[in-house]
Amino acid sequence: MKDFKIFVTIACVALLFTACNQAGTNSSKIITLDLTKDSDKISLDIADLCENINLVKLETSDKSLISRGAFLVGEKYILVIQKKSILQFSANGKFIGTISKHGKGPGEYTQIDAYDLDNKAYFYYHDFSKNYINRYNLKNSKQCDKIPFKAKGYLSNLIALNDSTLAILPDQFAEYGYRYFFQNHKGKILEGIKKENVPHPGSWAGASSSFIKLSKESILYRASDSDTIYNIKGSAMIAHTTYTIPKPIKKGVISTKTTASPKKINSKWGILTKGVYDITKANNTISMDCKDYSDYFYKKDDKQLKRVENYIIKWLGVEIIPKRIFFTNTNKLVAKLEAFELKMQIEKTLEENKLSKEQRERLQQLNSEISEDDNPILFIGDIKI
Repeated sequence: MKDFKIFVTIACVALLFTACNQAGTNSSKIITLDLTKDSDKISLDIADLCENINLVKLETSDKSLISRGAFLVGEKYILVIQKKSILQFSANGKFIGTISKHGKGPGEYTQIDAYDLDNKAYFYYHDFSKNYINRYNLKNSKQCDKIPFKAKGYLSNLIALNDSTLAILPDQFAEYGYRYFFQNHKGKILEGIKKENVPHPGSWAGASSSFIKLSKESILYRASDSDTIYNIKGSAMIAHTTYTIPKPIKKGVISTKTTASPKKINSKWGILTKGVYDITKANNTISMDCKDYSDYFYKKDDKQLKRVENYIIKWLGVEIIPKRIFFTNTNKLVAKLEAFELKMQIEKTLEENKLSKEQRERLQQLNSEISEDDNPILFIGDIKI
């Protein structure tokens, strides 16, 4: 995926975090990290992070074309959420069908603002301003009964915590009265952390809050501009990780800010994403330009941050360098490559002539099965626990 710039003229997602009386600490277990210092650079083999790695070619046809979207990956299904459609594939990449399309007709959506996929093949998604959350059965390709929901603005995230509970992260300027909350499938709010509603300032730019699943019943939460990641269970918030980042620098109308957010954390290691942004405010508009966007890896036993120069996939004698990897709430690591990128790396390796006979034959076969304009290629693995 190409490097990108984000220009913001209205609020996206963010929450300036202040301490609340529900938050707690256990200083003996808190991980402390320093992102102000120079770090050694490493190439990180994804085999050190996950196992059972598979290459998945998403079927390409007129009905299944992928332009740009978010990927959800479970045990049996892969979903692609695009602006104009939601596509469903099997775990081996076979196109199953279109779940929904952009539009105003029955079963269509106008703007999806939050979604998740659970481990039991149910897909949850919210269409902005709708007073319900959709629940879709991927096994029989049918919509289930809608989950009642009182829409009061944009959502930043949604997590299917278990069979009966959804965790909801509202946008900073939404009017839900909660930082985050939990509700059941009947629409009842079970618990959460309340907050005062904040009116929209008109123009605003900032980094997003983080809300990712840590384990079966707990979530990692970091508010925008906060230096603390919390482990939340219901209305209990326990400080999990704190970090130090460079202070903001202002020059004229431009403020340079650094943020950090958890990409994945488990019992043995963690990955933080550090972003450096120039925020320009002039003539009643705000733009946010991404200057640097890097991952930092650490092991919990030594807490030494290492800047990830690139991720590596070793596959049939090829060292593949994906431009993007991400982690899912279903405990998967996913590396995404455009088809032409993979072909280029395969062909370069074939030219070097350092492969075994079996590797060469298998690579030649794989290369012949891929066209440059095919749908993206995914490498999917189970995260080591």
